[in-house]
Formats: sequence, structure tokens, C-alpha cells
Amino acid sequence: MRKVLNFKAMFVMFMVVMIGLTCSFNYVDARPPGIKGDDEAGRKVEQFNVILLPENSNWSDSNASCNGARIFFQESNGNSMGTIGWDFTPGLQQNFVVDDCDGTDGLAEIDVNADYEILVYVRVMGKAGSYINLLCEDVVEDPDAPGNDLCLIDTVTRLDKGKSFTKIMNNLAEDEFERVLWTWDGDWKIFQVRIHEWLR
Repeated sequence: MRKVLNFKAMFVMFMVVMIGLTCSFNYVDARPPGIKGDDEAGRKVEQFNVILLPENSNWSDSNASCNGARIFFQESNGNSMGTIGWDFTPGLQQNFVVDDCDGTDGLAEIDVNADYEILVYVRVMGKAGSYINLLCEDVVEDPDAPGNDLCLIDTVTRLDKGKSFTKIMNNLAEDEFERVLWTWDGDWKIFQVRIHEWLR
């Protein structure tokens, strides 16, 4: 009888240790490379992919679901350029909305609640050698806080395919409308945008 009890006790202890290790590993790996080292980055709150369509795909947002998780651009004459407009608007009901996922006309739009304190990251995915040359520009600034740029990268920066994320923007809670434009070119098929809470 004692051997049976000892076996049960050992099994229970083994399971407790395994569950503890699993939880600790999940915590360590909760943030992807490039973000886990950023002490200001809290939990991931939004994510979407920017996808380049072939030149003659004839895609439009009327025949595919964007569902807030994808933004589409289309290659034209060998060019793979694009622009995303970010509007930071006070008092929005939702914190984050992909308002126009169809960038095949050259421009896609995102609405963000100006009170949403966030960090925005990018990583290039896809085939080996993929890259984008990205420029982030504050085109409408808060008149009460001139020089308080949302863009952390305000010169053309080359981002190569990799596992790490690059921090592009941050947003403090403000009561004024602001607008940011991302423009890019390069040899790419897909890149990912992640938005994390800003732990200040």
C-alpha cells in the first residue's frame, strides 16, 4: 500500500513541476525577439499584416475580407511602394480600427484613439532578402505640443527580413488630432505590424 501511495505522490509532484516549468517558459517566450528586451513594451494589443499582391491580381476590398488583420497593396510596373495614413483622433469609440484596408489605390487608412498609449513595431517577413525602405512622418502635429513627434524613425530606414521587430512609433494620450504617414518601397511581399501597450 505504501508503494502505491509513494508512486501517486511522486506523480503529483512531477505534474506540479512540469506545469510550473510550462508556465515559466510561456512567460519567457510571450514576447517575440526585438520586443522582449524593451522594458516599455507591455502586452500585445493589436496586430496586422501588410501584403503585396501581384500586379494583375485585380483584387479589391469588395471581394475579400480585411477583418482588421490585413492591409493590401498591389505591385505596379515592378514598383512595390505604399502609404499608410495613421489618424490619432480624440474620443474614438474603438481604440484601433483599420478604416481602409485597400491600399491598391496607393493609400490605406488606420484610425487610433488619441488616448491609446501604444508602441508600434514592424518586422519584414517573406522570402530571403526581403526589405523595405520605410519613412515615418508626422504631417499633422498637436499645436499645443510642437516637436512631440509620434515617429521614432523619421528618416528613411531600411528594414530587412528577420525575426526582430523595429520600434517605429509611440503615442502619448493627447486631446488633439494628429496624423502620421508611413511611406515605403523595396523588395517585399509581406510585413507585420504589432502594437503593444506602452508601459511608461
